[in-house]
Amino acid sequence: TGEYRYQEAADKAFEALVTPVDEGGTLFVDREGRKWIEEYIVEPPTHILNGFLWAMWGVRDYASATGNEEASRLFEDCVETLKSNLAQFDSGFWSLYEQSGTRLKMIASPFYHALHIVQLQVMYWLTGEEMFQEYAWKWQGYRRSFLKRNRALMQKVIFKVLYY
Repeated sequence: TGEYRYQEAADKAFEALVTPVDEGGTLFVDREGRKWIEEYIVEPPTHILNGFLWAMWGVRDYASATGNEEASRLFEDCVETLKSNLAQFDSGFWSLYEQSGTRLKMIASPFYHALHIVQLQVMYWLTGEEMFQEYAWKWQGYRRSFLKRNRALMQKVIFKVLYY
């Protein structure tokens, strides 16, 4: 629109994404130096997969709209974080919603599992990184499996009973 107020709002939103969690923002840097944009600010961080991906896309859109190089670098850093940690979101039969650190892992609901698949397909489209397509296919296979789907639902129920 060319209206400055929209640019100012976008700049403020981006600032929250690059401000460290301990300073009131949403950016967490893990022990390996990997950058995570957190959906919920809790201790320890839970790295909610779908929220991280949504935030990454916002950063990418901001970089594209503004030419902001810091945003471009943050998106690329987050792509590397995702590549390095995606296997941790794979239970072997379903995707995990987050890295909660609980003894029993938090399985994604069927809705979020399907969303993770679509988000990884989009990440493949955006980056060309084969790993994202491979996980999307793998998790789609889990979704099609009667046994894996029901195992995930049972674990989700048990998780809710134990932790909620």
